Amino acid sequence: NKNMTHLPTIRLIQGYYPSQFAMQYAAFVYLKEKMGIDVTFYPDNDPNALFDRYSGYIDWCEETNASDHCSDFAPYPQFYFEDIADDEYDLLFEIWDVMIRTGNGFDYFEDDTVIAGGISGVYGEGGWFVPKYVYDDHPEWILPQQLKYNETLRQIFIDAYTIHSDTNWVDEWWNIWQNDLNEYSQYGFGFPNGSIP
Repeated sequence: NKNMTHLPTIRLIQGYYPSQFAMQYAAFVYLKEKMGIDVTFYPDNDPNALFDRYSGYIDWCEETNASDHCSDFAPYPQFYFEDIADDEYDLLFEIWDVMIRTGNGFDYFEDDTVIAGGISGVYGEGGWFVPKYVYDDHPEWILPQQLKYNETLRQIFIDAYTIHSDTNWVDEWWNIWQNDLNEYSQYGFGFPNGSIP
């Protein structure tokens, strides 16, 4: 066991979404248990801490130093940059490119108030999954160009998660996001409907 408590405490920002929680907690465990460094979380060691701190915070831009370059979606994701520039925390191990763009992260990098430390080397991977019986009966159905250009096939998949599902997932999406379309649009995806999943 190493004891490096003579070093300053490292303040990790609490995660805001699941994979970010994982990265921050992995860093916490490594720094504390393997290296013996004192580590804390900002604003608190509670997965809801950032939600509680920033949800519904309408006047955030006016009440912070971020007003000079506030993003349209502030405080999320701009609080990552503003809080580290204000010396509230020291390290963040996962942030997506879209968050850097929509949170005006490059402004902070250019001002030298936040340092971009590089890529962590951890990557997430998404995929397209279908049941084996679908692949066995129609292997061409899983090809991306078929999903994009074959309208009959697209409609079969759309019907599967709307008409033939216990939950109409297009309606469910609208129930979740209908009051937060501006927030959702920052992710760069279109809005689903009966012909565009």
